[in-house]
Amino acid sequence: LFLEVRRAYEGLMLEVEVTADEGSWSTRAPVGQYRPAPPDEAEMFAPGIDGQALAATMVAPATAQVGDTPVQLVRSAQGTIEAWLCPTQDVVADRERGVQRTVIDIGPIRYDHPFLTNWRSIALHINQYAQLVFQITSERYDSRAVQARVDGWPTGQWRHVACQWLLDDGGCCRMQLFIDGRLTSDRVTGKFEGDVAPALEKQDEPLPLQVGAMNTGAAPAHMLVDELRVSVQPRYQGDFEPPRRLEPDAHTGLLFRFDGDLSAESGLHGVAIAGQAGTAG
Repeated sequence: LFLEVRRAYEGLMLEVEVTADEGSWSTRAPVGQYRPAPPDEAEMFAPGIDGQALAATMVAPATAQVGDTPVQLVRSAQGTIEAWLCPTQDVVADRERGVQRTVIDIGPIRYDHPFLTNWRSIALHINQYAQLVFQITSERYDSRAVQARVDGWPTGQWRHVACQWLLDDGGCCRMQLFIDGRLTSDRVTGKFEGDVAPALEKQDEPLPLQVGAMNTGAAPAHMLVDELRVSVQPRYQGDFEPPRRLEPDAHTGLLFRFDGDLSAESGLHGVAIAGQAGTAG
């Protein structure tokens, strides 16, 4: 394959797809000083559950500087990720096209596998079967996940989604998925034998939090996101009534309100944190 570009660019994204009788394979690779174009300012926000909501993509930092010390805002071993979500397209099963809608992607940028979250990742997505899947994967490709069907979730309906995890709870892995404050799934699946999920060993590494798509820009969520809060420990002991407006406390790593900007509140008082429009890669 030879490609000649006769214009000057700082960088390009090269995407190649090969199709054969056995199926298709695609890869993406940055060339030069490639930077993804951010969404237009007019596309960033829309009316939310409380004030405005994120209507495009955003990437949040992995750490914040407290004095001379970088503090990690999202931890691998345990935590809670929650937000109010509202589809901009109906959520329906699409087994033929295999369309995935990614809400949260915390992991390395993989241009060779732009749709995969099976390595060193924490991710929330809707798969082709209209299942909301919260998945954590290790550097050894081991994984744990919880999921719930959301087929028929209509455009314009706000729902609160909370995912919490404790990767080693006395030798077991505990993960829970709440929708509108009700425990929807705590059955952990993955690569293991038996009915009880063993603990998952995952390196605790600072990786940016991508919202609204994969960090490669693939698999857009088609979802408004409001009141996104990331906590460094599990929050909920059972069913709860989710408030429209969440509040930060000592366990809050990030709290984005998306009321016209990408600033974040945190339990780290006096520290300014902000996301950037667009995707990480």
